[in-house]
Amino acid sequence: MEYTHHYSPFSILASEHLSLKALDPLDLTMSVANKEQKNDLPSTVSVKLDRDNYPLWKSLVLPLIRGCKYDGYMLGTKQCPNQFLTSTDNTNKINPDFEDWQANDQALLGWLMNSMTVDIATQVLHCETSKQLWDEAQSLAGAHTRSKIIYLKSEFHNTHKGEMKMEQYLAKMKNLADKLKLAGSPISSSDLMIQTLNELDSEYNPVVVKLSDQINISWEATNSDHEAIGEDLISEA
Repeated sequence: MEYTHHYSPFSILASEHLSLKALDPLDLTMSVANKEQKNDLPSTVSVKLDRDNYPLWKSLVLPLIRGCKYDGYMLGTKQCPNQFLTSTDNTNKINPDFEDWQANDQALLGWLMNSMTVDIATQVLHCETSKQLWDEAQSLAGAHTRSKIIYLKSEFHNTHKGEMKMEQYLAKMKNLADKLKLAGSPISSSDLMIQTLNELDSEYNPVVVKLSDQINISWEATNSDHEAIGEDLISEA
């Protein structure tokens, strides 16, 4: 006698539910793996590292590298695995994790080199890892930046209007402040205003007194105050 098995809709649904639950851990693992995948670094950087722009260059490239999940190689938090696997037969088998680490690190090393001017890149040619290059660039640029800041601050505090036209004097003071900001040592808007007025000739004293109330009230309120005060000085000159 032949028996026919009948499956209820409930048993079919239960079976499908169990099958789906059995796949859940795998799906979760694949999902996590996909999230850990690195993004490709951009082909070019808008600003290349030179002797004068390290703070700006760093502020541009570091977020890009972090966004692509390569920062661990450069900052040293992602340690290099052993090159060979431990084996009982004393054979040296390459560690796949080492190969992956080396490939990613060398890709980042090349990318960083390509984000530098030829002058800077030639001074770090000896670097073999992205961390070594990152530290070397910071040290190289740091020494130059410190001496540049000292020079710019000296010029900023010793610039007088003298024979310059008012427009030229104001432009020079603003330019020095911009260079200090680029070097990583910004001058506040109020300090810029005070220094600019302090170095005017005595003939401008009435104008300085007239503007003193405006200085106390609004110079720290907006970065555009320098232009506004400058226009007043030019009109009074």
